[in-house]
Amino acid sequence: AEIPFGEKDQLGDFTLRHGDWIKFVVATDRRDKLKRATKIELLDESFKVSDERREQGVVQSMKEGFGFIKCVDRADLMFFHFSECLDVSRKLAVTDEVEFTVAADPTQMGRQLAT
Repeated sequence: AEIPFGEKDQLGDFTLRHGDWIKFVVATDRRDKLKRATKIELLDESFKVSDERREQGVVQSMKEGFGFIKCVDRADLMFFHFSECLDVSRKLAVTDEVEFTVAADPTQMGRQLAT
C-alpha cells in the first residue's frame, strides 16, 4: 500500500530513495480524514541492503549551519550541512566520529559533499 507524505513529514533533511527502510507514524487529517505518513525516519538498515557506500571521518570544524569532516579514506576535507544529519536529536561537536555518503554538490559542478 502507498501512503502520501511531504518534506515536512521527515525528521531531518534527507533524500529518500527507492528501497530505503524507514519508520513512520500514520496520522489522519482531521479536516479531510485522509491518512498520511509523518515523523519519517531513515533507518540504518537502508545502508546495509543498498549499494550505497558509507565513509567514516571526524568533524574537523563547524560554522553556522555547516562544517567540514576529515575523512579516513580521503586526503580532502568534506563539506557537510547540518540539515543532512540523520539523527536530528544529536548535537555534533568538533572531534565527533561520523559516517556519511559522498554525493555530488547540486550547487557547484565538480564539488562533492557529505550527506
